Amino acid sequence: MEGQARTVRPSGVIELVRFEAEASTARLRIWDRKDTDLVERDLATLSAKSTVLPGFWLEVAQPNFGPTLRLSRDEGGADLYLTKAEHLEMLLHQANRG
Repeated sequence: MEGQARTVRPSGVIELVRFEAEASTARLRIWDRKDTDLVERDLATLSAKSTVLPGFWLEVAQPNFGPTLRLSRDEGGADLYLTKAEHLEMLLHQANRG
């Protein structure tokens, strides 16, 4: 998707998010559906509000994985939605405490 707008076949795509961890710049790119086109957003900050999910897309540095795309309840990334592994770890921690 090199250009600013692409025609969308009837597929139901409302928001297209691309994260390229190996890229040196513009790792996060987002396109929104406008009529029959996907139009790329101009991302001025490191996070972007999702138009279909209740949260913000942002890049997070993961110790074992490097740059990773995450969804957060807040724009700053203080309240990330847990991954399956993080959720299981939390449950195990809670089970071991009580």
